[in-house]
Amino acid sequence: MQPILNRLTESVFSTLNMYVLVIQYKASIIQLCVCLSLRPYLQL
Repeated sequence: MQPILNRLTESVFSTLNMYVLVIQYKASIIQLCVCLSLRPYLQL
């Protein structure tokens, strides 16, 4: 029973890591878009 449980927790953690990476990636893209859209106003 223990090896199956270990496998399960490993897969859950790997999926969580993937989700975190995707969220960070999207957040950085959003920040980039916001910076690019605000740039003309900041230069005034």
